[in-house]
Amino acid sequence: MSDKPLNEIVNVESVSILMRLLRDFGRNTLPLLGRKVPFIQKQFVAATIVSFREINNQDFQVIVEPRNQVERLLARKDTDINMYENYSLYFNRIAVLLNLQEPNMHGEARLLDPMGNIKNDMGLISSEEYHYTNDIKFLERMKYQFYQSCGRNTEYIICVFSHHVPCTLKTHQCARLINEFSKRTNEFLIVSYEDVFYDTDEDVALNILSHYSRIFCLYPVYFCPPKKSDKNIETYLLPWDEEEEPVCRRISRRVMRAVSNKRFRTEKKKRKSFCRFSKFMDSNVCEEI
Repeated sequence: MSDKPLNEIVNVESVSILMRLLRDFGRNTLPLLGRKVPFIQKQFVAATIVSFREINNQDFQVIVEPRNQVERLLARKDTDINMYENYSLYFNRIAVLLNLQEPNMHGEARLLDPMGNIKNDMGLISSEEYHYTNDIKFLERMKYQFYQSCGRNTEYIICVFSHHVPCTLKTHQCARLINEFSKRTNEFLIVSYEDVFYDTDEDVALNILSHYSRIFCLYPVYFCPPKKSDKNIETYLLPWDEEEEPVCRRISRRVMRAVSNKRFRTEKKKRKSFCRFSKFMDSNVCEEI
């Protein structure tokens, strides 16, 4: 792989689409988690592992079946969720994690440092806490599934979407932890977020995340642009229920339908405006006569 920074290797538009889909997937699982935990919070971490080819080709099949599973579970409205484990949901190559209360761990640490080795070396937890920090090894599971799908020699990227930007809180320092993880393992990471916790310094967090070339921090504006310029993200999705139809044909159809509807509405509005203007002019002419 080239020595270029990660943001120069991957297609930024494709990354934006993937992170938007990952964010939406995480949001959609929150009602399921709400059936299993005594409280629900906005903060979640949704993570997946993809290849460079999958990102640059906008091949997001990795999200299709998990999304279908979530929709089926939401429709059933029961609490028998076999992919739930300890404040988390796990789907093949995707994990959605809530913050743990005991021991106190944020989602980023649960994913990248489940044994507490990095936090211990950073001096963020005591030796006593270190011995009791032993969470599920989500990343190992995802890597195994990735190798099953893409082959052991395929290079991968760990994609992490956190509702809040990885924190700078004194006892967690998730931004520093991500940076340290990438340096130790030489792993590629893409990180994104949509909000900032009131006690986190966003500028400091972004500076830490942008400091290492193997980490690409995608700012929210890339996948949540202002409403006036917002693209219809659905045109990029793979089919959830129409898998037999080629993607390119379906995308073209959706785009043409959207354009046609817009033209129709515009022409209709023009005709109404012209009629109102004509009536107004006619009435004024009559009055003058």
